[in-house]
Amino acid sequence: MELKVTKDLTTAGEVVFDSFSELPIECDLMLPDYCPDMVKILKCAVTPVFTRSEVNGDKLICEGNCMVALYYADDQSAIRLSEHKVAFSKTIELKTTPEAPTVFASAGVDYVNCRAVSGRRADVRGAFTITARVLGQHSEEVVSGAEGDGIQLRKKEVDTDRILGSASRRFTVREELELGPARVPAEYVIRHSEAARMIDCKLIAGKIITKGELRIRILYMPREGGRPETADYTLPVSQIVDLDGVDEECGCDAFYSVKAAEISPRTDLDGESRAFSAEVTLETEACVTKPGRTAAVTDAYSTSCEASYSVRPITLLRRLEELHLQELREETMELPEEAEEVLDLWCEPARFSSQTENGEWVLSGKYLICLFARDKEGAPLYFERPLELTASRPIPPECSNVFAGVRVTVPETEYSLTGTRQLSIRAACLTEGALYGAFPCDMMGELKTDRSKERKAPAAALTIYYAEAGENIWEIAKHFGTSVLEVMEENGLEQEALGERKMLLIPQVG
Repeated sequence: MELKVTKDLTTAGEVVFDSFSELPIECDLMLPDYCPDMVKILKCAVTPVFTRSEVNGDKLICEGNCMVALYYADDQSAIRLSEHKVAFSKTIELKTTPEAPTVFASAGVDYVNCRAVSGRRADVRGAFTITARVLGQHSEEVVSGAEGDGIQLRKKEVDTDRILGSASRRFTVREELELGPARVPAEYVIRHSEAARMIDCKLIAGKIITKGELRIRILYMPREGGRPETADYTLPVSQIVDLDGVDEECGCDAFYSVKAAEISPRTDLDGESRAFSAEVTLETEACVTKPGRTAAVTDAYSTSCEASYSVRPITLLRRLEELHLQELREETMELPEEAEEVLDLWCEPARFSSQTENGEWVLSGKYLICLFARDKEGAPLYFERPLELTASRPIPPECSNVFAGVRVTVPETEYSLTGTRQLSIRAACLTEGALYGAFPCDMMGELKTDRSKERKAPAAALTIYYAEAGENIWEIAKHFGTSVLEVMEENGLEQEALGERKMLLIPQVG
């Protein structure tokens, strides 16, 4: 029977870009008219937020805003907040135009310096780094089967995932957040923080259905003065994102990200601010993978004639693990010498990076313990203390590279004074996302036989062969030009690998 080769398409992946780029932070900030003059700058917090990270042709385009929160003391020794938005844009040239690109991008602030130029103007200088990896996918035609001309195939089943696509949808949560009758009305907002967490994600035909919660913490000054107070709120959120090809068998890495937030006191008909107007812009982002298996033909020979083939290296992708790592950190911190009273304490993540070492994926970075306080004269102070944070996960030994779509947040922070000047801090650090691995695999691209070069007929129907422990039946059968099945049946073997020395009877085919 003439050789008939069957080929299938498999999805191969390639890293088109894997690097980082530093961008400057340079802006002059003017206080809005409703803000009092600055006397002393306490803290300048910059948070880069992506509004676009995508590939267009042979270019990677990253756009977004640096959300700048300027905390300062006014002439009444009160903490004030002025918020600003500074746009950024970065275009990176790629060496090639990738097919079906997927972008993994993150941004972290390297440093920020801020100084008051006048009572109404501040000069901000710093830098942040965009870390990006672009993954392309393309189809490769490989040999999946063959019959005829006594062909023998060595196959292995390989798990592989195809990134079906990424999808996102932006939405806005608008809510009136009541203070309650027991609370003193608010004068103004000092600080606010938002953290969105996805609790449930379901896939149906063509749709990603998500549910979660939005946590809002507000530090505000009561109208009667005194010390600032905090108010916490939890709001349910949900969103449906459309993506062609999605079904229940797919894997999905989905999360909510906060893109912008505006929080301000709302004045009622009595002229009192017993609620806050909240407008928070969120984005649902999802990366969906389609699982599958590929039959990889890695070797071939013919029992009747000479066979030849070509093998090409192909990188297969696999979704390794969904990450949901929550670490409760308990720290103690001595109250700084100048501080007399704690006004507020919170934690915020700084820049993080990941790498593979010793068979593990390792995420490392820092988060900051941030503290507002007052001195003996009532003047506001700001302190911060960095703490190390690491997380790791084992990776398969055959994995050559790891791609991580990971987000680190600190959604909850509690503190208390345990001694005269000792702070006890409990911070819930949350690492969410997914790990994707690249697996090199040699696959057969072409397979041919040459009938003009027939194998010589054996002198005997059976050959005795003394095999050593560790030898493989495939290699033995290939050497003698017979079939693996015939050798295993003749010798009553169930596995190709031999665990001990053994005399084998090698039958001839034909």
